[in-house]
Amino acid sequence: MDAARPKNFREDIAGLRGIAVLLVVAYHAFAFPSGGYVGVDVFFVLSGFLITGILLRDLQDNAQLSIARFYVRRARRVLPAALVVLGVTCVAAALVWFAPRAVATWWDAVASLSFVENVRLIRTGADYLQSGAASSPLQHFWSLAVEEQFYAVWPLLLLMAVPILRRWLPPRGSVAVCAGLMIAGSIAWAVVSATTRPDASYFDPVVRAWELGAGALLATAAPVVGRLPRWLRESAFVLGLVAIVLAACVLDDGAAFPWPGAALPVVGTVLVLGTGASVVAALPLRWRGLRYLGRTSYSLYLWHLPVLVVAASLAGPSPLVALLAVGISFLFAVLTERYVERPFLRPSARRSSPVRGPGSLALGGLVTTVLVLAAGVQWMEPSLSGTTTPARAAIADRHDRSSAIDPADLSTFVARGLTEPPDPVDVEPGIDLPARATVAPALVDGGCKNDLLPDELDDPSVCSWGDDDAPRTAVVVGDSIALSWTPAIVDALGAGWRIEAMGFASCSMVWTPGQTSRAVDHTARCATARDVMRHWVDDRRPDLVFTSTSEGSFRSTEDATSVEERWYTGAVDGYRQLAGPGRTVVALGAPPEGAPVDACATRFTGVSACSGALPTAAIKKDRAEASAVATLVASGQDARHVAVLDWFCTVDGACPATIDRTLVRSDSGHMTGLMSGRLALVLRDALGSLARS
Repeated sequence: MDAARPKNFREDIAGLRGIAVLLVVAYHAFAFPSGGYVGVDVFFVLSGFLITGILLRDLQDNAQLSIARFYVRRARRVLPAALVVLGVTCVAAALVWFAPRAVATWWDAVASLSFVENVRLIRTGADYLQSGAASSPLQHFWSLAVEEQFYAVWPLLLLMAVPILRRWLPPRGSVAVCAGLMIAGSIAWAVVSATTRPDASYFDPVVRAWELGAGALLATAAPVVGRLPRWLRESAFVLGLVAIVLAACVLDDGAAFPWPGAALPVVGTVLVLGTGASVVAALPLRWRGLRYLGRTSYSLYLWHLPVLVVAASLAGPSPLVALLAVGISFLFAVLTERYVERPFLRPSARRSSPVRGPGSLALGGLVTTVLVLAAGVQWMEPSLSGTTTPARAAIADRHDRSSAIDPADLSTFVARGLTEPPDPVDVEPGIDLPARATVAPALVDGGCKNDLLPDELDDPSVCSWGDDDAPRTAVVVGDSIALSWTPAIVDALGAGWRIEAMGFASCSMVWTPGQTSRAVDHTARCATARDVMRHWVDDRRPDLVFTSTSEGSFRSTEDATSVEERWYTGAVDGYRQLAGPGRTVVALGAPPEGAPVDACATRFTGVSACSGALPTAAIKKDRAEASAVATLVASGQDARHVAVLDWFCTVDGACPATIDRTLVRSDSGHMTGLMSGRLALVLRDALGSLARS
């Protein structure tokens, strides 16, 4: 490594890398410090600073940029270790996890290798700070993707802009102007994106560009900063280090991030970077142990999350398991840095013929094109959630009509699911099936789960079962949880009933003030969807109106101290909108949420780790809905509440992942279509006379 060390190597930067990777690893392993994720922001500023410094030296030494040499250098720095980590992780995924999670990991590997993992995460709606589904062992490659996307654009921008600006400014000034404009544009987009698309902001390369731009701007100002009085530089360094530590300790998962939350760690990193080369206060960053950690920071960053995720899958999440995983990650990082990274960074490996002028521009354009095409490939991956076509769909007999569970046997099967979890090969539907193959047919393509889009609000899809001239009619409305009950409802009512269903994703008939959502216009669109469902119910004039709503909607209501009361009020209003002469509103409870099977089941442990405790939120939600139905009945309206929590959990509040070898959930909340269908007799028993044709 010493042989490969550049003449202008700064030990304080190596130490700063060590702090940054320590923050990220500690956050992922122990959720401490609460804002440890700001280590990524430190890396962004570092990258912008170092890369721009390289480009500036190229401009000064050669009077022009060598894009080819730049990209070859980047490939040699990034690809060897990344290829090793991706390859090992893909093999581990195939050995440890069932097909859905393993395949998802392979897609993550494709996205990571093509530097578009952030695009994939935006597409799949991942939340880096509040992940509830199965965590990807490669999700952290998003930051590497952002950096490489910056590197694909930034040199090209300078290659085009510097010759133009050179008429008025020296190269350093030209780069400073470009960096300043990029920072301004990125911050403006970050402000807009924080309100219009908060779910995508975290991974958005344009939103993040100002952080790398801050480092780039600092690189252009380095000579000026070096001439500042020593006392000012010493003070600025200490202030910057305090800002980074403060951000890591004060920020948490609920912070407005990356804008404006990232401003504190970014400004702190700029102060530390700008002054650390020549101040006494930087001595702690030059400590040998911290510098060594910084030297292995890239490999440690790549290894830590795959090892943590796989270890938690096999041994269960715990501080001890996390500590062991961190130790293994560090060992892997040391070996990777020594035997993979270092050989490619030696001077003897740095032989490349510089390509300048049109050749550089063409190569840069080729790199950018590859990134764009790789991002587009992500949309070719089959979606597990599926989309809904706007055409009306008549879906009959698509769910499995296997033997329904006798109500008298249900509690026995629930208890047995805890004490005698089945062998994975005996579980139905198969754990190796993707989620979209296990949910109720109403939830997949050609079904009746509509999105909150203008065309689907205007002409929503409807599912139907039974004869058009059946003597009695039932309708199902609500969110996707309501639609997941359709197999049970269809079989519970049976012949003599016409059943129709219409639902909207993440939009139920129950709404409460303070109910949060990622999309800024979700509240308005969901209100429109509720009106659409209400008018549709009135037009159908049914005998029964079934509705249900997800536990997640209940959890998303702000002000936890009054959430039950708010939910009760919203349920009364929602159920009342569905009520009417000659019809009965049936408020079905929701299955309790739990760990997605693809997140907790492994080929070594089966589904034994997927059982869980009955969530308190589920109990409160059920209680509020029962009270709401009682209020409607007291006011003279026909309504029935069907409590279902004891269908899925024991009296002690333990909830198995399988009931009579049937997989309960497709994900964290939706029943499998088979589980829903097998509860038909239980539902019929609960409905009593209402189910008679």
